[in-house]
Parts: sequence; C-alpha cells; structure tokens
Amino acid sequence: RMVSLSSLAMGLAFPVAAWFLTGRVEPTTGAALLALLILVRHRSNMARIVAGTEPKIGAKRAAAPGAGGG
Repeated sequence: RMVSLSSLAMGLAFPVAAWFLTGRVEPTTGAALLALLILVRHRSNMARIVAGTEPKIGAKRAAAPGAGGG
C-alpha cells in the first residue's frame, strides 16, 4: 500500500475519466496535462517502486543519525 502508487494510478485514470464524463477535448486535455505533471513529479517515487524501496503506508521511518530524541 503505497501513497505514491495510488497517486500515479489516479493521475493516469484522470484523463480517461474526464473523457468519459464530459466527452469533450478541452477538459480531457487539461486532465492529461495534469497527469503528465503528476508523472514528472513522481519520477523518483517510480524509481523507488521499481527498486522495491518505496515506503509503505504506516511503515516506521528510520531515525535520523544524531537525533538524540532528548
């Protein structure tokens, strides 16, 4: 369960939904541009998903080095 994976899925489904809901080119084009922006902004997340290092929802983060917590 990864937030970034769901963001990517939503981004890819958005233009398809825009087309089915409106049947018009203008909203679909806008949705496609937003989907492209989502893909570009999530490049590093996609690389981590492929590498298997993307954190899952609820996973504990490793403590930062030198964080005393005191």
